[in-house]
Amino acid sequence: MFLCVRWYLRYALSYRDLEEMMRGRGLSIDHTTIYRWVQAYAPELEMFAPELVSGEVAPVLEEWSLPPMDLWVTYPSGRLTSAKARSFVKWFEMIMGYAT
Repeated sequence: MFLCVRWYLRYALSYRDLEEMMRGRGLSIDHTTIYRWVQAYAPELEMFAPELVSGEVAPVLEEWSLPPMDLWVTYPSGRLTSAKARSFVKWFEMIMGYAT
């Protein structure tokens, strides 16, 4: 989300260009969703842009991380599972480091 808003503000990209770029990264995000994100978050980003660029804003709590948690994916099993569902499960297992 932040990436889409930042790219929209920084470069002369259309919402459909951003939609296509996100699709290239494996994310399916509609251009109207990106439009809503820009409308909601652009004012805040523009307000703090000088501090972000100059480095005045620094990361805090760098040593802190979320505790491990279980993630569950529920999907129909068997031959009636859609190609999209199978694809998602394979992708999810890959990014989470699970072997199929």
